[in-house]
Amino acid sequence: MLIITTNAGTDLVAKMCEGGTRPKMHDLKAALHEELLKTFKPAFLGRITVLPYFPLQTSVLERIARLKLDKVVSRVHQQHGAELTFSDRFDPRTGEYVSIGRHRSSEGRSGARTIHPAGIVGPSCCRETSKARPWKT
Repeated sequence: MLIITTNAGTDLVAKMCEGGTRPKMHDLKAALHEELLKTFKPAFLGRITVLPYFPLQTSVLERIARLKLDKVVSRVHQQHGAELTFSDRFDPRTGEYVSIGRHRSSEGRSGARTIHPAGIVGPSCCRETSKARPWKT
C-alpha cells in the first residue's frame, strides 16, 4: 500500500465545507475528481483510490495548539524554573492563538501541520522576559 497526499483540491473542499456543513462523501468525491483532473492525468487518477478528508474544526486546532503550548510551558519550567502562561483565547477568524506570542495556523488550510509555536513563541518569550527581569552579566 502506498499513501500519497496532495493539496490539490484543498480550496474546493474548504468551499464545500463552509459554514460548518459537511457534504456527502459521494458529492465531495465527484466534485474533487473534476478538480484533480486539473492537476493529474486521468490515467493516474484511474489507478488510485481518492480518500478526501474534511478540514480540521476550530476546536481540534485549539486543542493541538494548547498541547504544543503546554510543552513549551513545561520545557521553560524544567530548564529555567520559570512559570509561563498563555491565554486560552483562539480567534477562529484569523486562525491565531492569542498569547505572548501569536500562533498562526495558516488560515486553517494546512491543518495542524503548521502549528509549531517554537519559531514564534520562543523569540516573543525572550523579548518579554528580558523586559520583565534584568539579566546578570
